[in-house]
Amino acid sequence: MVEAKKQIEGMKKTYLSWSLRDYDARMEARIEGRQEGRNEGIAEKAREDARNLLAMHALTHEQIAQAVGLSLAEVEQLAAQG
Repeated sequence: MVEAKKQIEGMKKTYLSWSLRDYDARMEARIEGRQEGRNEGIAEKAREDARNLLAMHALTHEQIAQAVGLSLAEVEQLAAQG
């Protein structure tokens, strides 16, 4: 009987350890997902700002790229899209 209780306790500890690792992995994935979402939101805002500046025709592509933090190639691609 004592041996069975020890086995059960060992299994509980193992299960708890697995559960905690699974929980940690889910939380890490959730945090990474939020960060990726923020990064994409920031990038989309930069593209939107670049489109607005392009529409004003007041700055060169190089100036726009520098102002919004995009590459020159990306600003030129946005300009080509209209």
